Amino acid sequence: MRDQRIGLPLLVIAIILFAYSIDRMDYWDQADKAYEKECLPHNNPQPNAEICQELENEANSRLTNFSLTLFSSIIMSLIGLVYLLPQGDDYPKSPPGGRF
Repeated sequence: MRDQRIGLPLLVIAIILFAYSIDRMDYWDQADKAYEKECLPHNNPQPNAEICQELENEANSRLTNFSLTLFSSIIMSLIGLVYLLPQGDDYPKSPPGGRF
């Protein structure tokens, strides 16, 4: 019972973090598109190096934020599942009848 009190909240937190990571992915995608629009030669023939560096740094920062959020969600869900799944010497149980 104690394990369920720990495992269920961890899974709820993991689900919330996963939803937040999807939001962070969109946030990163916006920065990446802004960088592509301003700095790629086929979109802008003469990109400003200073602006491009700022846009690249912003996109990298948002990617890091997204990655950490997603990684945290995955780790929290795994830990929550470890608490919820059965453990110990009781599993796997032998079939009844004593033939095995």
